[in-house]
Amino acid sequence: MRKVSKHRLVLVRLFRVAAISILVSTGLVSIPTVVHAATSAGLGGTINVGPSSSLVVNNLLPGSAGDIQALNYGSETITAIVTASSGTVAVTYSTGLTVPTGYQTSVTTPAAVIGLYGAVSDVNAALNTLTYAASSTSGPATITTTITDRGSGAIAYDTTTGNYFQAVTTADTWDQAYNAITGDTLTDHTSLASVAKRQAQSATGTGATLCAYVFNGMCGYFATIYNSAQDTLVTSKVGTDQAWLGGSDRYHEGQWVWADPKAPAYNKQFSDQSSGITGQTDETGQNDKGTGSNPTGQPISYTVNGNTYSFVQWNNNEPNNSGGNENALQIVAGGNGNWNDLSETASTLNIFIVEYGGLGEVQTYAPSTSTINVNVGYTPNIYVGTTNGSGTVTYRATTSLTATTNPAGKVTFYANGKAIPGCKNLNASPYTVVCSTWKPSQQNLINLTARIVPTNGSYSTATSPTVVLRAVTRLTTR
Repeated sequence: MRKVSKHRLVLVRLFRVAAISILVSTGLVSIPTVVHAATSAGLGGTINVGPSSSLVVNNLLPGSAGDIQALNYGSETITAIVTASSGTVAVTYSTGLTVPTGYQTSVTTPAAVIGLYGAVSDVNAALNTLTYAASSTSGPATITTTITDRGSGAIAYDTTTGNYFQAVTTADTWDQAYNAITGDTLTDHTSLASVAKRQAQSATGTGATLCAYVFNGMCGYFATIYNSAQDTLVTSKVGTDQAWLGGSDRYHEGQWVWADPKAPAYNKQFSDQSSGITGQTDETGQNDKGTGSNPTGQPISYTVNGNTYSFVQWNNNEPNNSGGNENALQIVAGGNGNWNDLSETASTLNIFIVEYGGLGEVQTYAPSTSTINVNVGYTPNIYVGTTNGSGTVTYRATTSLTATTNPAGKVTFYANGKAIPGCKNLNASPYTVVCSTWKPSQQNLINLTARIVPTNGSYSTATSPTVVLRAVTRLTTR
């Protein structure tokens, strides 16, 4: 059987110079299939909007490569986070989508930062409706879109480190949470974790060498908090309930370290407490205690993957080792991100936090970011493009012109400097207009332009750059 190639009309926007797009509907091109391409959120670009105006972002970007879209994420559930440095963003499509913890009240609620997650097709449908509402003040702005894999759990992405945090909901002591994450059981203060066994685990292992928590090609470890941004992320984007973190001073009272041997910050001391507290016998039989001068925890600088951190968020008068056996790190409830020390075995919390990233693993679906630069002002520009990949039109054949404008106004199309009959002063509101009656009246090269007279008198009239098209003779058959 002979293969028949299928063709369909596709939009190829060759030139788009800021805010009006002329599209010529003529010609058939084949659609290429892209395989094994890297994940992407689009190339972004630059758009121009008027103060206090509201526009669909993808209508103003230079073609499918620049459009905000999640590409090559397979059948994953994905999260899209869109941030506007000024003004607000919103989507109007919400089918199959959910708002992650800590973002806007509903999928379609406008905000400076919005989040949504769902199937790739639904996320992309929503991003196609992404609307930017500019502030009333002229000046530069940015719209940043980050797309990440979400997996099956409530996993939040940390843009400061590229790590992920997952809230695991189960009633556990700190010891039980540690065992669930690492596979190791801690029975008393003198037992050491099986460090080598834990460090040999991986996201691709089998049996005892497989990490208990695996996400997106990465091994999960008991969460570490390096800075205030991560603390805020865990508090606001993972959940506001109290939860276990991976810190402990079980071996040296008052000397708090990150306890999971798989964590990049394993055994790094992050906090020190007064030497005046009662020490505790460690695994060597020594009675060690903190060396600080303050009865509560003080930050200690440490380095992980070339970055130096010095951060603690202890609640007032904490840690205090109440009862002489509080060696586990807890992030308290209420959303303030403060920390507390609790017993490893006598206290039960409903959440523990698992972290992914920082181990040099290759992610199955890497996060991707697209940035759009926004010029907020009253100077319109015009996008120009064609749908024919060869840049040709047919002499004396009816051809459709479509314009997408910013701002709204009246559009006139020109061929070689002369207004095209039937394509004069067409209303472009809300920002689109079609003239379907143009018949190229000459052969060879045609210089196509467009002119917009904005409805808002605060804008000036503008003319697009020239696009050169070639008019060819209509093919005939006998």
